[in-house]
Amino acid sequence: MPIPGVDLTEASTRGVVFTECSLRPLRVIGGDWSFVSLPRADLRGSDLTALDPRQAELDGTIIDANQAVVLAGALGLRVR
Repeated sequence: MPIPGVDLTEASTRGVVFTECSLRPLRVIGGDWSFVSLPRADLRGSDLTALDPRQAELDGTIIDANQAVVLAGALGLRVR
């Protein structure tokens, strides 16, 4: 289900499940995204800088290469 231009600034989505959603582009600034579930969601082009991948279910989530770098950095990895 496409949800275009989503802006969830300061939203509390703690424990919310977004299954097979197309959240493009998604903008998240602040709020509580602890334990959010995004299985099989399409997040390409979304700003994921506020997302903690250790506290989210991301199985099958679609992201682009730039987002992969952001998430790797959030996990403490260094991309060279």
